[in-house]
Amino acid sequence: MRNARLEKRGAAYILVIIILAIVGALGTAIFSVSMMNYRMKQIELYSKTAFYLAEAGLEEAYGLIAKEIDHAAAFGQLEREKEGGGHHQFKTSYTTYLNEKLVSSLSSYSCTILDPTLSNERPSLKVLEVEPFVNGNDKFSITIQSVYKYRNVSHMPKAIFEISVPNASLYPLEPTDIEDILHMRYLSE
Repeated sequence: MRNARLEKRGAAYILVIIILAIVGALGTAIFSVSMMNYRMKQIELYSKTAFYLAEAGLEEAYGLIAKEIDHAAAFGQLEREKEGGGHHQFKTSYTTYLNEKLVSSLSSYSCTILDPTLSNERPSLKVLEVEPFVNGNDKFSITIQSVYKYRNVSHMPKAIFEISVPNASLYPLEPTDIEDILHMRYLSE
C-alpha cells in the first residue's frame, strides 16, 4: 500500500512537471510572438517616419524650384524691360536663367532638419535627370530623388518636376501662377 501511494505521488510529480513544461513553452511562445509583433510595429513606425520625411524633402525641392522660377521670371522681366523686347526676350532670359541656375541650386541645397526630436538627419536631394529648355522647347524637366534614412530604414521617393514658360504679362507671379507653371509627378520606387 505504501508503494502504491508513492507511485501515485511520483505520477503526480511527473504530471505537474509536464504541465509546468507545457505552460512554460506556451509562455515562451506567447512572449516570442509579442516581441516579434513589437519589432514589426517599430519597423513600421521607422518606415513611416522615413517615408514622410523623405516626401518632405521632395516638397522642399518643390518650394526651391518655385522660388527659382520666381527669380527667373523677375530676371526675364528685367531683361525684357532693359532690352525693350517682347515675350521672346522674356522667354530667352527666363529659360537661360533656369538652365544655368536650377540644377546647381538643387545640388547645393541642404534640406532643413525636419524633426530634431527624431533625428538630426536631413533628407538629401539627388538630381537624377535633367532635360533643360533647348531649341525653343517650352518645357524643362528634372527628376529628383529624396533620400532619408531613419534607424536603418530608408525611403527614396522620386519625382519629375516639369516647368513651363509663363507669359511675360503674368509677372509678378502669384502662387496660382506657379501652380500652372510647375507640375510635380511622383514616380514609383
